[in-house]
Amino acid sequence: MERPSNRSFKRRGNRITLAQETALTKNWATYGIPEETAINPREHFPNAKRLVMEIGTGMGEATALIARDFPDDGFFAVELHKPGLGALLARMGEYGISNIRLVEEDARVLLQYFFPKGELDAVHLYFLTRGPRINIGNGGSFKKILLSWLRAHLRVAATSISLPIGFLTQNGLPKNLRHHLHLLAE
Repeated sequence: MERPSNRSFKRRGNRITLAQETALTKNWATYGIPEETAINPREHFPNAKRLVMEIGTGMGEATALIARDFPDDGFFAVELHKPGLGALLARMGEYGISNIRLVEEDARVLLQYFFPKGELDAVHLYFLTRGPRINIGNGGSFKKILLSWLRAHLRVAATSISLPIGFLTQNGLPKNLRHHLHLLAE
């Protein structure tokens, strides 16, 4: 397998706090999925009402809140930033939630090689409009290719890819998280 040469994100520093490192050490074996691991979604969440993938979870604030508010759903949180993975694991403990699996992988590689098509009910993707358009060499853009891959991984009945829709609210959460709105990607 060949990994993409250009990244859809910029790797930030790896300064990890003691709490994040402790959460990773204590909980990764239970909730973490390492790079280059084939995923059977129903093996992780056999009784989930819906399967949701969130790409680019950052420090996990929104992911943990949504998973807490939707306990019958199974969430795959895709992130490469170790401090973010640790922060999300710590929040999971704080909120007492277990319906998240953390996937340490580039989303493009995950969708192309390690996650089956037609299994997701929704995708949360909040970083899509940030940053410059990335050309991938064949005249297309990374954003268009990624949306195409995401559509292929949604169930036939599923029609939702969450994208940013507004400014921050008073408590710092985007409006689309507060109302859990889904917008169709063009």
